[in-house]
Amino acid sequence: MRFSIGFLVLLVSISVLNPPAFGQGSGELIAFSNPESLASRTPILIAHRGGVITATAPECSLAAIRLAGQDGYDMVELDIQATKDNLAVVFHDRNLEEDAGKKGRVSDYDRDELIQWPLLGTEEKIPTLEQALSLCREIGLGVMLDFKTEGAENYYRHVHDAIRDAGLHESTITITSRKAIREFFMIDLKSPIWFRVLDGDDPLSKGRYAFDRASAFDRERIEELHSRGLLAIPALNTFHYPPETNLRDAARDAERLLELGVDGFQIDSVYQHFFGLPRRPLPGFEGE
Repeated sequence: MRFSIGFLVLLVSISVLNPPAFGQGSGELIAFSNPESLASRTPILIAHRGGVITATAPECSLAAIRLAGQDGYDMVELDIQATKDNLAVVFHDRNLEEDAGKKGRVSDYDRDELIQWPLLGTEEKIPTLEQALSLCREIGLGVMLDFKTEGAENYYRHVHDAIRDAGLHESTITITSRKAIREFFMIDLKSPIWFRVLDGDDPLSKGRYAFDRASAFDRERIEELHSRGLLAIPALNTFHYPPETNLRDAARDAERLLELGVDGFQIDSVYQHFFGLPRRPLPGFEGE
């Protein structure tokens, strides 16, 4: 285990006491089929919204991915969408205007046109999936894929081949449970099992981990997941908490869940100092 709950303290400033050496950039990829690889990284840290976001590293950019590797994350979440020509780019919002200053949606344009556009206020451009995966492979980051839009069969096959060709098939999971992924993917792209499945007639079966907001995890639920061989991976995202108590509430959840033995977290980078990583202000974040 990387560190004990004793490293987390809740003060007015919310800081980490004597943070441990954390994420030294070894470049060794996480392997979800290898229990030793998972255990050595507990808790697994996954950077939400495409990496560590700063004024010069916007969400879902190659710069944000690089910072995630530099700061010591194990994985990065990549939001992907289908272009007009059924290829994949890394982009979060359906609407292009706020982040790229263009009218319409990703699906209205071919990939070669989209990747020429800078993300507003920076020199970064919309990345292709291949560019993002290649960088992740180079710096040793696993990938959590979020399929933001649906696509034709050749879109899913394109994503499958990109993961395989990047050598990330053992290091990629998805938070999207979609029939097309099961149908067109020959690699074992591990998907989440939702709590409603655990509560229903399907005995757990097809998932490899449980993913939800922090409030969905308690001791009983985590013990149940572990008894079935599943990982517990809660999300700490800024939109889960009210602005006036955002940092304090998120820190309490992090402390509680570490004590209960969760296996990892998907986090917004404004929370990364809870885990001994460098403190990074998040542009536009007004929480306390």
